[in-house]
Amino acid sequence: MELSETIVAALLGLVGTLIAAGLAYNQWRRQHQGEPTRKVNDSKRLALEGFWNELELIDIELRATVRTNTRPLSLDELLPRINTKFRANSFYLEESLQAIANEYVVKLHSAASLYIIAKHERGASPNWNYERSAPLSIQPGGETESEVVRRLLEIDELRKQLKKQIVNASRAG
Repeated sequence: MELSETIVAALLGLVGTLIAAGLAYNQWRRQHQGEPTRKVNDSKRLALEGFWNELELIDIELRATVRTNTRPLSLDELLPRINTKFRANSFYLEESLQAIANEYVVKLHSAASLYIIAKHERGASPNWNYERSAPLSIQPGGETESEVVRRLLEIDELRKQLKKQIVNASRAG
């Protein structure tokens, strides 16, 4: 009887060890299974943030040129910045984002250029808020200023589209 009790005890120990090892393996596999997905999601989030930050930087630079009454950077200087940022992160960014971003920069540049013209036409400095916390605004007084207002409204719509697309893409990861 002692031999059978020893065998049963050994078998119970072996079964317990195998169960514990199986549970530990499953837990390890679940923890490491999501790791590549987390890395991709983190990379996608960083790509989206970098792209958005580049757009914001261009926006701020153009607003500063209006405020200081200096010549805005040319589209030949601005568009390559956006397109390079897009291509560097194109694995994580949807194609439609590039077209909207380019249109946004073109219209922002156009509004800044027209705004400077409007300032000279009026001989005064109409108020174009250049800080993001304040909405884009100008009181139309002449034809050029009315065109600036129209473009600012278009820019605001494009900005909303960009932001929505970027937020949705970051959540989809």
